[in-house]
Amino acid sequence: MEPAIVSDASCLIGLSNIGKLDILSKLYSKIIIPPAVEREYGGRVPFTEVVAPSDNDLVRSLGLLLGAGESEAIALAMELTAAIILDDKKARTVAEGMGLHPVGTVGILLLAKRERLIQSLTQTIGELEQNGFYINGSVKQQAIRLAGE
Repeated sequence: MEPAIVSDASCLIGLSNIGKLDILSKLYSKIIIPPAVEREYGGRVPFTEVVAPSDNDLVRSLGLLLGAGESEAIALAMELTAAIILDDKKARTVAEGMGLHPVGTVGILLLAKRERLIQSLTQTIGELEQNGFYINGSVKQQAIRLAGE
């Protein structure tokens, strides 16, 4: 099992929409979200711990470029020196510039496939897309290739 990870809302919403939110609790010892992510999700998120980032100046600075959930998630990951789940390209670029190594929802699903928590990455990605979750075509192709499907 992987250590703690901070998550933005997109992964939580996407996995919840296809009934696979529990994948996160099977992969990580702790899933931490900031208050803005809980609000974006629309309420209490199962399996998570809500922690507010303490560096409000960083959150405000990030908020000039990103949404509230992404800003708080990045600030919290920096504070906790934790891994982070981000799907938004701009947020990922900002996080990488700050020394973080974000993983996206597709990366989570690839890990879930390797851990045998899902049978088919292709099918699970299809379910996400059918529920309005956008996945870049080249990212999808690379993940499917890495999964051996």
